[in-house]
Amino acid sequence: METLTFIKKDALIPITIGAGFMGKLQHVLTHLLEQRSEEEISTFKALLEAGKPLDDWMVHVETIAVLIKEIEDTAIAQGMSEDKEVTS
Repeated sequence: METLTFIKKDALIPITIGAGFMGKLQHVLTHLLEQRSEEEISTFKALLEAGKPLDDWMVHVETIAVLIKEIEDTAIAQGMSEDKEVTS
């Protein structure tokens, strides 16, 4: 009989993410959002805030956004961020 390895449902997995990979995740999020109209994005935000069910593409955007936010929060907490002046 064959066995497969699965991650436990309650597992919290510490991983290290490099800045280059973080940039790729941000690019993926930007790409996903560029494929949607402003109306679709507004609907997504409203559904998310209301805690209502999301369409598949919305779940994908939310997943990447949550991952990016967690990486950013961890980087800031561990002193791996810096403030820079930007022009608009």
